[in-house]
Amino acid sequence: MPMQNDMRKDQDASARHTLSFSNFMMILLCLIVGAGLYLSKRDHVSATNSHPVVSVKDGRGRLVQLSKYPSRIVSIAPAETEILFAIGAGNRVVADTTWCDWPPAARSLPKIGDMNTSVEKVVAQRPDVVVGSISANGPAIQSIEGAGIPVFAVDPQTVSQTYQAIQQIGLLTGNEKQADAVVKKMREQFAYVQRKLQKEKSKPRVLCILQPSPLWVVGSNNFIDDLIRSAGGVNVTSADGKGFISLSPETAIASNPDIIITSPENRRAILSSPILQKLHAVRGGKVFCPNPDLLSRPGPRLGETVMILAHFLHPRLFPVK
Repeated sequence: MPMQNDMRKDQDASARHTLSFSNFMMILLCLIVGAGLYLSKRDHVSATNSHPVVSVKDGRGRLVQLSKYPSRIVSIAPAETEILFAIGAGNRVVADTTWCDWPPAARSLPKIGDMNTSVEKVVAQRPDVVVGSISANGPAIQSIEGAGIPVFAVDPQTVSQTYQAIQQIGLLTGNEKQADAVVKKMREQFAYVQRKLQKEKSKPRVLCILQPSPLWVVGSNNFIDDLIRSAGGVNVTSADGKGFISLSPETAIASNPDIIITSPENRRAILSSPILQKLHAVRGGKVFCPNPDLLSRPGPRLGETVMILAHFLHPRLFPVK
């Protein structure tokens, strides 16, 4: 009997040991499965977070992707600087060019060059993205991208393309609502001018001179041509070519403009030119000089520009306030 009792005790101890080991293995298995689920979930979250927050096509049709909205932006073109400030992203612009003089806050930023960009100075700013102009910054864009820095390039040629560029930059920076508000205000300014011109039958013939010698003027399919038309005028050289074109003085004289739009510096050269003095607009004292920046930057001030041009073309309808 004692022996049987001892055997029974050994069997009970063995059963308890087996049960304890089984419980341990079950707990261990649960821990392994749980850890696997945690790691899988963590990897999923990490993969999700690796997706770009920003994914916007620029003016080249190139998809620019960023892991976050940019906090450090370098602008390498004046119009794009104006856009960034207008949509509320100016506090994130860490450097721009010596040509970037509007708004006033842009003047005090570190400079990375003029229209000739110093790539080394751009890199030194550690930007999340560089914003620039396709046509004005072509070589610099290639060098900056070669240095591994994303570039968002736009190149609006017309007023409608300017609206689009503003909204694209708004998407890039996370300022969509502000960009939409800027575009809305611009559209309202153009619409105001159009309403005032509804019953106006006269359309002054306008020649916009970019450079008097050799003579370069504004052709068709560009934002200045759009502005002249929207301000109630006719661009006399729109049929001579697209964009900004060279023209002989004889052709300019034959176009017989009522009004010339140019810069103050060009105005002095035009008035002293024996050939250009023959222009009807020169003889009539109709050579006007708006702020030259307004006619060189397709940006948020185009709405202001169309109202200024409307004053020159139709002073009765648009008197100086």
